[in-house]
Parts: sequence; structure tokens; C-alpha cells
Amino acid sequence: ASHAVSAEDVGPLYFQTSKSVWHLIHILDYPVLWSTRSGAKMTFSWTTNWSNYSLYSAANPTGPWNKLANKPTATGSTNKLTLTMPGSGSVYYRLEMP
Repeated sequence: ASHAVSAEDVGPLYFQTSKSVWHLIHILDYPVLWSTRSGAKMTFSWTTNWSNYSLYSAANPTGPWNKLANKPTATGSTNKLTLTMPGSGSVYYRLEMP
């Protein structure tokens, strides 16, 4: 579902019938995870109004995902967390509500 016209020019009214019930959802916050690297240290930062979330990591995008025990430092709604990266291999990160 979409709140706007789709790329295929199918608007929200296309599938409407006389028995349709509209359910409107407003997504308030979807944080973007920024990163900067200095040597083996990676600093992640994100801005969010979420109050109960966790940062997870995995060796591949399908998991298994592991909750990080490290907590970010927060200044207002901006969070920062610096981690030491492994010497080899890939690491994926995601923010998730509990």
C-alpha cells in the first residue's frame, strides 16, 4: 500500500470499492544509520525519537542478528556509538524496536 501514486501510475483510489475501508498510517521516524571510519574504529550516528530500540549486528544480511551490549551516547535526539571493526569479514548493522 502507498500513501502516494505508485510508479506504475496506480493511485490509491484504483482498488477502492464501495465496501473499502481506509487505514491510514503515518510513519513518524525511520532512522538512518550514518558511519565514519578511522583506522579500526567505526563511529555510527543516528537521529531518532525512538526511546526503546537496540542496535544489532550480523555477519551477513540474513542473520543471525546479535543485540549489541554497547549503548550509544545521546545528545538530544542524536546518538553516537564507536565500535572496533573486525580485521576481516563483513559486518551488517540495523536498528530495531524491541
